[in-house]
Amino acid sequence: MKISSDACFQPAEQVMMREISGEAVILDVQGGMYYGLNEVGVEVWKEIEKGVLVAEIEEAILKAFDVDLL
Repeated sequence: MKISSDACFQPAEQVMMREISGEAVILDVQGGMYYGLNEVGVEVWKEIEKGVLVAEIEEAILKAFDVDLL
């Protein structure tokens, strides 16, 4: 599935994130599921929490990890 660069996501209210040593755990309180995020995932999640567009998330990740597109 292709996600549009002008799409915007926000975490559901029942989802909590806690960061520990550069990694994070996301807990869906209602569903009882949890997920682990690596360093890149943490940065993506922080951008999602800001409510920015997918294009802005991409830009932030490229900058944070000093990535050049081919």
